Amino acid sequence: RAEEKMGNYVESLKELNATKDKFFSIIAHDLKNPFNTISGFSQLLMNNLNVYDKEKIGHFIEIIYNSSMGASALLENLLQWALSQSGKMNVVKQNFSLSSLAQGMVLLYKEQAQNKNIRLHFEISGSCFCLADKDMINVVARNLVSNAIKFSEPGSEVKIKTRTNDTFAIME
Repeated sequence: RAEEKMGNYVESLKELNATKDKFFSIIAHDLKNPFNTISGFSQLLMNNLNVYDKEKIGHFIEIIYNSSMGASALLENLLQWALSQSGKMNVVKQNFSLSSLAQGMVLLYKEQAQNKNIRLHFEISGSCFCLADKDMINVVARNLVSNAIKFSEPGSEVKIKTRTNDTFAIME
């Protein structure tokens, strides 16, 4: 009986280790893209600063900024996930606008969507407020939008709407 239990533990540990390895592989891939963009456009600017006009330089800086924000959001998601796994995550409820949260995602994921020729369509109600942990909602919303872009076909559209009913603020 003890050998059977030990065998089950070993199998569980092997599965958990394989899941962890897959998770790290996905994260590494997701971080590689924004850092390649940042380094590529930084190098273009560095090598051609005197050649490009201010408009082109501004466009490249915007791409670099959006890519760095995407990498930062992914790292923040990882930190939040690690805190949730360790049981050290504190819930801090506050009143905030889902609309402003959605508008921030437009800026954050604009470049990722453009790279796949995906249109981001936001229907945002200006008066959509909720009482919740803003950081947790932000992590969930960013993951949903990022995954929607990642798993959508090029040329398609990702739609996000905010609205309220009698009881809830809703982002869908």
